[in-house]
Amino acid sequence: MKKTAIIITSFLVFGTANAQEAAFTGEDLMAVDKEFSDFSEANGPYAAWDKFLLDDTIGLPEGQDFSWDKATTLEGFAAFPETASLTWTPLGGDVAESGELGYTYGRYVARSTSPEGEPRESHGKYFTVWKLQEDGSWKVVLDGGNSNPDPNAPSEE
Repeated sequence: MKKTAIIITSFLVFGTANAQEAAFTGEDLMAVDKEFSDFSEANGPYAAWDKFLLDDTIGLPEGQDFSWDKATTLEGFAAFPETASLTWTPLGGDVAESGELGYTYGRYVARSTSPEGEPRESHGKYFTVWKLQEDGSWKVVLDGGNSNPDPNAPSEE
């Protein structure tokens, strides 16, 4: 009986240690978020959101009620000019102990050109809630953000 208890205890100790070592971390999720931004820069925001959003994602469109599906969220990106870009830099994130949900947050930059050909740039902050999929990929379940002044602009003090 004592041998069985020792084997089970050893399995539980080593099994737990190995599971924790293999756990997805906030830094790992930030790398996924960076991949999302890089995909947006290379392929455009519409393609990036189409790839990384869950079908039943929850959106928080500016000046509107919640959106409850991917198609509604993508409508906002369909009107995005082809020459415009949307990129972001994750600043932090974490993954729940269960390993199934996580979040990232950071700053974004949207760049476009005015009808007169002048460059435009707007800045903001965002948060994203991610959900682990059965295939091991992470998808966006909730995303939100809002604008703020350029954090790198000189202060007017």
